[in-house]
Amino acid sequence: LGLDVVSSQSETPADPVRSIAEDEALNQDDIDVYLRSSEGAEHAGDPPLNPSQKRAQKGLPKAANLRKLAKTWLRLSHEYYPGLVDSEVVPPNDDSTVDQLARDFVRRFTRGEVDAFHVQLDRKAYQGVAAAYLRYSDDNSNPRSLDDQLTQAMRKAAFEKRYIPWQYCFADASVSGCTHLRRGYRLVKEALEQFRDTHLNTLYIDDFSRVSRNAIETYRLARLLERLELRLVGVSDGITLGSEQANMALAFAATFNEWFITQLRKKVLRGMKGAAARGTSLGVLVRIQTGRSARRKRSACHQRKRENHQGSSHR
Repeated sequence: LGLDVVSSQSETPADPVRSIAEDEALNQDDIDVYLRSSEGAEHAGDPPLNPSQKRAQKGLPKAANLRKLAKTWLRLSHEYYPGLVDSEVVPPNDDSTVDQLARDFVRRFTRGEVDAFHVQLDRKAYQGVAAAYLRYSDDNSNPRSLDDQLTQAMRKAAFEKRYIPWQYCFADASVSGCTHLRRGYRLVKEALEQFRDTHLNTLYIDDFSRVSRNAIETYRLARLLERLELRLVGVSDGITLGSEQANMALAFAATFNEWFITQLRKKVLRGMKGAAARGTSLGVLVRIQTGRSARRKRSACHQRKRENHQGSSHR
């Protein structure tokens, strides 16, 4: 994963973290091996998460999707910031760089670390640097959504003469916006607070439903950025915190996003109740039983159906 693993001269056994050469491609097995190591376990979860969430990979995009996200960032950076490419602030657009960027994302995500962007940009050419937060909700969503959201954010940032370095790209994959206990979300807030005295002055999101589906948490984020005197820009919904009418637009967006998830929950429950009444699948996996016990259960089920049918005929 590109992590620094130092071999000790003592008799202490080495940590079973797999060291990956720079010329090897990052794959999902590499990530899984790291997460099963003692270091990966040490950084697993952010208490008080429930046991199913106490895994460092909760919200971590899969290796293939991470490489696609890194490719998108490289391609757009070369397109929008040719001056930074010439000055080697933006790395070369090749496969080895893509792998290194993916490793860097995994390291920051699993360790819960944020890295600063130390390059001083020309203030005449740039209005500062910015961060981007990306999220999609569940495994049934399109993983390319992260690429699309990053494209929107970087296009808006380039238009406003701001640069989004890879260190300030944060994401959560397959994590609901109903909870604020998201590692990528926590890291972006930490970066905004920690690097407030640098040129980091804006957070770009696709829309406000990406940061939270909870109205109170949306207000908390807005107040945090107001206190830090930073900009919060929703690219798709056109809301820029600090502008005129922003408070009214933010109130509407926060209320609507929470109302949407409430209505969706009701519709899902209604569909599951209907499926249960019809005896059809509820969309969950069941254990398939074979042998005598399965035949007995099928026989009992057929017997109940015959009794119900006979009872309805007599009525």
